[in-house]
Amino acid sequence: MMNIGDVLTDDFTGAMLDGMETIITSGGSVSDMRDGTATLSSTECVPDFTQDLSQDVIVSCNEEPSCIDCFEKAYAKVNFYRRQLARLRCIYNNTKTYKDAAVALGDNTSGIHAMAGMAWQKERVTIMNTYKNMQKTYDAKSTQFLEGLYDSLQELNTCMYIAGENNWYTKSGFIYFEFMQERYKRAD
Repeated sequence: MMNIGDVLTDDFTGAMLDGMETIITSGGSVSDMRDGTATLSSTECVPDFTQDLSQDVIVSCNEEPSCIDCFEKAYAKVNFYRRQLARLRCIYNNTKTYKDAAVALGDNTSGIHAMAGMAWQKERVTIMNTYKNMQKTYDAKSTQFLEGLYDSLQELNTCMYIAGENNWYTKSGFIYFEFMQERYKRAD
């Protein structure tokens, strides 16, 4: 079975690939592929974890320890799930960027040599199947994190009730949940 690695080590194909950036005039390029790999470790998609939601909501617990403890625990859980969703989204976006660059490069260079074209078709199928699995994983994990966020917001609703705010989730908490649900829905 031939794979893309076998083709890339071939002397003839290797020589052609050395100059492929000048050959490719449309679509992706070697620099697109290189930039795509850097995206996986760069700061292009880094969630902002500096904002703590508990600082934004003023609640009067009248210095009652059980009330304060309730809010601390609820906010810690909300922040945890918010951060997990942001991390998941960045991983997905970076993976998609890399996949797009790899496919563009492979599609544009596969016509250079017949053997490269045959090997690329097999590799492309593998890349696309792996990406489909990534999409399924994203959907499952984002659903899990959103369920955790919902439960955390319900705990926060209980804390708000203790502090004297009835039906906080019904009045305003649901807006935050729906925003988060929409924000972290997979785009493609």
